[in-house]
Amino acid sequence: MTPPPDIDSLRAKLADFDGNAVSYLSETAAGFRDDPDFHLACLHLMADLAPLIQRGASWIWLDHVRTAKTITPAELDQLLPVLDQITDWGAALHLLQAFDHYPGGSTDPAQLARFFDTYLGHKRPFLRAWAVNALCRLAIYHTAFKPAAQAAHADALKDPAASVRARARKISLPD
Repeated sequence: MTPPPDIDSLRAKLADFDGNAVSYLSETAAGFRDDPDFHLACLHLMADLAPLIQRGASWIWLDHVRTAKTITPAELDQLLPVLDQITDWGAALHLLQAFDHYPGGSTDPAQLARFFDTYLGHKRPFLRAWAVNALCRLAIYHTAFKPAAQAAHADALKDPAASVRARARKISLPD
């Protein structure tokens, strides 16, 4: 994946992120919004070796996805090579949450499913909850994943964490 032109400036701003202040991330995003490649730069930075760069870039991209209410095909194409490089749990959570807006499509839905599956048994309940949600969204558009999604959903309804059970109750399963 070729990095977008202004990626070094964005990375320099994200290097000052403390891991908590989303107001800082909002301000950072505001300074780059006029760049048409800005959100692709965020996707590229999710592969950064620094966990807080991953977390900051993924939060900004999630905010963009929530505003747009979709993930574009170009974003999906840029996201696939990054998935195996996500090491920060917060960045993984942001990616999983973004898939609440998954519109279908992908050149490699199996790779998406593998990424989601990685977090189905995670020690952090929110990661488990959103992994089930993402897998169920994937199965709506790619029926080959329907059995795995149904099994993960059934497990989530019995999860010891209330947050996982609550998320599972809100999930729409594929027909």
